[in-house]
Parts: sequence; C-alpha cells; structure tokens
Amino acid sequence: MQFQQPNPGFQQQMMMGGQQQFSQQQMMGPPQGGYPGGGYQQNQGRGGYQGGNNMYRQKSWPQQQLQMGNFPGFARQGPPPVKKDFSQYYSLYVGNLSNITFDQDLYKFFQSKGYKLAGAKVMFNRETSQSKCFGYLNFHSSEEAERCLAEQNNAKIDNKSIVLNKKKDSDFDRDANLLVLNLPKDLDQLGLSKLFADFGNIKSCKLEVWQDGTSRSFGYVQLDNKENALKAIAKLNGSKVGDAVIEVKVHA
Repeated sequence: MQFQQPNPGFQQQMMMGGQQQFSQQQMMGPPQGGYPGGGYQQNQGRGGYQGGNNMYRQKSWPQQQLQMGNFPGFARQGPPPVKKDFSQYYSLYVGNLSNITFDQDLYKFFQSKGYKLAGAKVMFNRETSQSKCFGYLNFHSSEEAERCLAEQNNAKIDNKSIVLNKKKDSDFDRDANLLVLNLPKDLDQLGLSKLFADFGNIKSCKLEVWQDGTSRSFGYVQLDNKENALKAIAKLNGSKVGDAVIEVKVHA
C-alpha cells in the first residue's frame, strides 16, 4: 500500500472520548513503532488489518479504561466481575409471568404486600432479549419466604396469575403431576388450586390461558407424591365443576 506524503504540519484529530489528538508529519508509510497515541501498532505476525505487506492490530487506548469484553477477540481489562453470593438468601421461583413484567415490577409488587425482599430477578433470553416469563424472589429469612409462598401463590401481576414454589423443588415426582381437562371457563387459577386443596401439599398449580387472559379450560397441578395424586384422580376425575365434567389424569 502506497502512502501519500501529507503537507507539513498536517494535524489529524482522532476521537477518543472527544479529547485524544495526534499529528502525522512527513509520513511515507506507517511510522516505526506505530501511530502516536497507541491507536495501531505495526505487526508482522498473524491477525489484524492487512494493507499491502503491513499488518496492523488494534491495541488498547491509553488513559481510558475500555471494557473490551463485549468485543470479539479482546479480553476484558481489569479483574473479573465478582459474582454475588445468593447462598445466604431464601429463594422462591416465580413463574407464569407476563412478558412485560420486569425486576422492578416484581420487587414493588411484593414490597407493597408487606414482604421484606433481598431482591427480585426476571430471567431473559440473552439472544433475543425477551423475557422467559419466570424469575426468582430472594428473602432474608425462610419464615418470610414461606409466608409469601402461602399467601401469594396465584396472585395476579400484570393480569397473569403467577406460580410460586421453592427454588430447589425442581425434582418433582412425575407421577404426581396431574393434567386437568374440560375446566369451566369461569374457573381461575386460584379456583383450580382450591379444587385440589384436600389432596396434600400442592407444589405447583397453573391454569393455561389465552393471550387475553381467558381460560383455555385446562391446567396442571403438581402434588407432593404419587399417593395423593391417585386420591385426587379417584375423587375428581369425572366429577362436575360448575356445568362441566372434568377429567383428571397423570400428565405423561
């Protein structure tokens, strides 16, 4: 690549936060050791920008703490971020959230109900930046978490009935996971939960709804063990709820 000789005293400004400057004077090719200001450095090795027989690679700007971790090929400067230790908190999983519900919305809702939260977090897809419609609530005490679980399961946030359960209760018994069909349209999620209240501890209860919030007439109830699930099936399958005859079976 041939470089044209600039006029003497030619000043070139380079934007580095609006302040960095350097001059190019009587240049007949890249200066030995790279451009002043550390913008580019001559490099005969691999990688970088190729121009003729010369190759250049970007190096970090002086007097600036650039976070290069967001750019491919660059390592983040400085120490790695410290991960927060959540082991000291008591957590609840909160599901069936609206896609317009965010961290602050969760925090304000439960704070307004009188609960002392350490924090609230909604999970997002990193690629699409869309909400995964679930998150976590962190409490300073197990008593506060248990009180919230007992009182706020099936509460409505942004017109969606939420599902609360303990964060570590992910190993549910599949034989105790029930599918409930042909539910009446006017039965909400709280009503579905009450329908199974006499059959042991309800781990999770979710009524499927359309986008406008109306019932799709089926839902899921997770009980604590297979025995209680079989009792619920024996009692409720084929029973009448409102004007509907419901079907209850194990969700395969």
